[in-house]
Amino acid sequence: MRTHNTNETPPSGQSCPDGNWGPENAHEAATDLAGAAFARALRQGEQAVPHDIRERLRVARLAAVHAHQRALARQAAQDEASTVARRRQSPFSGWRKALAALPIAAAAGIGAIFMQGAVSEDVPHQQVETDLHILSSEVPPSAFADPAFGEYLKRQKLDAPHARP
Repeated sequence: MRTHNTNETPPSGQSCPDGNWGPENAHEAATDLAGAAFARALRQGEQAVPHDIRERLRVARLAAVHAHQRALARQAAQDEASTVARRRQSPFSGWRKALAALPIAAAAGIGAIFMQGAVSEDVPHQQVETDLHILSSEVPPSAFADPAFGEYLKRQKLDAPHARP
């Protein structure tokens, strides 16, 4: 195989990107020519192979391409996993987590403040209702301190709507 120097034209009308047909580019050109000749020989020999063998070869070729694609996908997933692992080992990962939790904590705090306001408004109404019930009842006030009596009142309150039509 002969190599091309910089003054010769590229083989088979090919162009060289940098215009230099030195030893590196001459080797690439020779490899390209050998590949093209090999492909021509394969195409010519393909006609001599029976149809069923050609089909089996085609299926095997497709299986090889799919296996290669799966290997590339698996490699990409492994690369992604290693990138994630490196990010977790970063010295700033704790700060990132803290900064991400900051808006959540602020929202929870604001929600708690509003909930406290809502609960504190209901508590006086419940106390007033209990006081009214104690004062208007014929039962002595000491009975309301008994937990069992409180449970009795709750059950009676739940059963009261069903008793009336």
